[in-house]
Amino acid sequence: MNFNRNENRTGEWNGLKFIGLPFTYAAAYVIQFVFQQDFQEGTTYFTFLPNTSFLTFGELQSTGSVQVVQWTDEAPAWEVYSKMVHPPCGPSAICGKNKSLICSCLTGFVPQSRDEWSKGNWTGGCVRRIELLSQQKGNISSSGVGLQDGFLKFSGLKLPDLAAIFRLDSASECERLCLNNCSCTAYAYVARIRCMACSGDLLDMQDYSYSGEDLFLRLAYSELGNYYINLVYNNFTM
Repeated sequence: MNFNRNENRTGEWNGLKFIGLPFTYAAAYVIQFVFQQDFQEGTTYFTFLPNTSFLTFGELQSTGSVQVVQWTDEAPAWEVYSKMVHPPCGPSAICGKNKSLICSCLTGFVPQSRDEWSKGNWTGGCVRRIELLSQQKGNISSSGVGLQDGFLKFSGLKLPDLAAIFRLDSASECERLCLNNCSCTAYAYVARIRCMACSGDLLDMQDYSYSGEDLFLRLAYSELGNYYINLVYNNFTM
């Protein structure tokens, strides 16, 4: 086990489930979670109610990965129902499922090392093709006004790690907060959690097509092309 990093991350709790768990986990456990918090006593309890319709248990392996094992009457045997492992992708890359390549760069990003990427070593992650306006010097249009950064929407993702949470009342407020913060690189607005703003590298993202959240990635104006900033764009490029 590597004690210098988190091997697994469930994501934030939204009052019903952990948003960083894939669909298979949520479907099996969402109705069983019980979260109780007593601010006066300063205590928090997280438990789950047993579902007697099937037999299952969670197993923490020596490698740090976690898997859910379920009894199958047809076999009959214990079978791995789902497994959580630390994704091999570095910053600004998405770990996907059922794809020819495990990792892919976000739109507007390219591999940090194309040589290592071609060898299947994705730990270096991806870097921006074009810097953000706040990172550039003298980026002024002919009219004297800088071309403002915008956002591109990705759907069905496990959101990046280390996001700061702000209790804002709308997605538009969250967008303004991110745009006005030079260090903000992406944001998400999740029900019951509200505004989640990311700074710096975007880490530990995964493709959860059927159960993930929407992420709005900050990109330079020229990277957005003629697309509206609220366009759903699910094609990941390398």
